[in-house]
Amino acid sequence: MAESLTGEDTYSAKFTVSFTGAASVNDADTFADAVNAAGMTNVSASVDAQNRVTITHATGGDIKINEGPSAPFNNIFAITGAAKTTNLYAAGTGDLAFDYVATLWKELSFEASDDAPLALAADNQLWYSSVIDEIDILVHDGSDFVGYRTATSPFFAAAAGNKTDPEGPIVSATEPTQQSDETDLKNGDLWIDTSDLENFPTIYKYNGDLLRFELVDKSDQSTEDGILFADARYNTAGANSDEPGTIKDLLDSSYVDPDSPDPALYPKGMLLWNLRRSGFNVKKFQRNYIDLTGDNDRLTSQVTMIETVKILVSLWNFIIHIAGSQKVLTRQMALELLDVNHSGLLLYRPCSHW
Repeated sequence: MAESLTGEDTYSAKFTVSFTGAASVNDADTFADAVNAAGMTNVSASVDAQNRVTITHATGGDIKINEGPSAPFNNIFAITGAAKTTNLYAAGTGDLAFDYVATLWKELSFEASDDAPLALAADNQLWYSSVIDEIDILVHDGSDFVGYRTATSPFFAAAAGNKTDPEGPIVSATEPTQQSDETDLKNGDLWIDTSDLENFPTIYKYNGDLLRFELVDKSDQSTEDGILFADARYNTAGANSDEPGTIKDLLDSSYVDPDSPDPALYPKGMLLWNLRRSGFNVKKFQRNYIDLTGDNDRLTSQVTMIETVKILVSLWNFIIHIAGSQKVLTRQMALELLDVNHSGLLLYRPCSHW
């Protein structure tokens, strides 16, 4: 047997578990005692009241087993069939050192493909997207999360020669010295460093004043220099979201799905890594995720705000009219007509003594 160890990326040395069965009810205890006497750090065995042996890893890690002569392990634990032992599997085809593995990881049923699945998937089915060079990143313009090269983006430049990379974030294992079209780097250009996939993503933003890439703190989800990781969109509109939009098209689009993060909660300049369209992650299919018959709360709020502004314009005209007829408008009179509630909206408040 061998065990996984906390903080180690390799298994322990092999431990020999040796015992002699007597074809009696005491064999379970004999086997458990042999496991406990082997000297492993985290692995132990116990026997319950029904004479069943349980082998446990103290930290929830993995245990690998190499079968002995006459297959004693397979005679005790079932690897397949209706009586299959929980959390016990045959070792992978590439594992030549061991026969079995006991693990809390579950076997996945999957089909490898270069393309996203198009057939209707089962609810909660997982899809691992291995595409690493397609990354959609939006930026906060002070009001909304927008496409990186749109007119309201903090990194927008009117002159073609001053725009950020036309293909979007530069994905490379080495620091880029030019944009993808071989022009000079520009302020706001993004570099996704793939030299260390264990810590993916590592994100850099080009500082046009200092002429260098600066690391983006991916743990910062609150300041203008930070980045948010969330689902935002799959294409440039809801009508074409049955297929992925190209990263180039998304750069010039500010469309977002109704479940995208609320921009009112984040500052201008913050980046948004769109997990829904970007690759190198696991996506889950959920049926009826969006209620097509429901209201978009964000749109409803915008409509409410527009109507509120219309009311405020009318109220202000009314105030001016009152001031003109009375020749004076005191601060107290204005405050009694208009008030600010906790949401920051101006509201009308009737004045009983006018």
